[in-house]
Amino acid sequence: GTVALSTPTSSTKACQNQNITVTWYTADINNQEIFRLDYSTDRETWTKIVDSITTRTYLWNPGELDPTKPYWIRLRSGRGHRASNDLPLRIGAATDIVEQPQSVELCSGEPLTLTVQATGEELTYQWKRNGVDLSGQTAPSLSVNQVSSSSAGTYTVSVAGSCGQVLSTPAMVRIVESTVMTEQPKDAELEAGEQLELVVKANIATAEYQWFKDEAAIEGENSPRLVIAAVKMADAGVYYCTATASCGNVTSTRATVRVNEPTTYVDEGNAIMTSITPQPAVDRITVRLNGNGDTQYRLRDIMGRTVMFVSVGHIQGDGVLDIDVSSCVAGTYILDIQSGRDRHANVVSISR
Repeated sequence: GTVALSTPTSSTKACQNQNITVTWYTADINNQEIFRLDYSTDRETWTKIVDSITTRTYLWNPGELDPTKPYWIRLRSGRGHRASNDLPLRIGAATDIVEQPQSVELCSGEPLTLTVQATGEELTYQWKRNGVDLSGQTAPSLSVNQVSSSSAGTYTVSVAGSCGQVLSTPAMVRIVESTVMTEQPKDAELEAGEQLELVVKANIATAEYQWFKDEAAIEGENSPRLVIAAVKMADAGVYYCTATASCGNVTSTRATVRVNEPTTYVDEGNAIMTSITPQPAVDRITVRLNGNGDTQYRLRDIMGRTVMFVSVGHIQGDGVLDIDVSSCVAGTYILDIQSGRDRHANVVSISR
């Protein structure tokens, strides 16, 4: 009897990790004859593919055999019949990705580059965003000169070769908008002792803030809201704030703060208050006065409402009033003192 290999031939396209159909025909050989298949790269040293088969066909998976070498296949029967391919078979390299594209976070306007590294033969590439092919992006590297918010998404690349097609793992592209100040501080004109509040807001939630007064950074003022409970004359000036985030920093517009001097006035008689300390006060106000009889004091808010009234008795000559203001909210008040026929009022400030 005789045996002869039918496939594969030298023109058969074989690939790593893909089944190769090996077939042979026989003449005058028992249908139950046992066969063995081997392969060799030099026709001298043979490696077993399979033995003890009785069929006339076999699916051989070459695994990751070296694609740079030639391969011969030999068929042997249990009775000594032999056959092999005259011309060697070439096994192509499987298409594979050895370096995946990486996720990236970029600022709006920056360039984007994603890269894939693949092995295989006759490779072609197609990049996708959110599963949709990107026109013109058919190279191992994807390039965008300037990204915008529409550039954000999930990027993959399909790599096709003569020995298969693979899809990369997804690369997430996140675009961070440039830092913008969406709320600006406003000019303010206040009376001494009133509360100052300046507010800014940036479009980036994680932005870091720094307030400035007259071009100098204000220590500890690092929130979008600047509050001075009771302003003094020294607090007048030009204020602004910077916001810094991963995509740059931005400076607010300038806000001019004017502080008017406290008004001191005498309603009746002679001036009786010689000093008021401290200003602004926190818990207590100490008033030194020149009394002239029965003395009482009244503390009024800027709306004229009485928040405190105390009669302290007779004071003649030098005297001291110790006024507890710990229960008062921060703000500007009018302290009105009457001693005998003399009455005097002065603006005072309370801070917290």
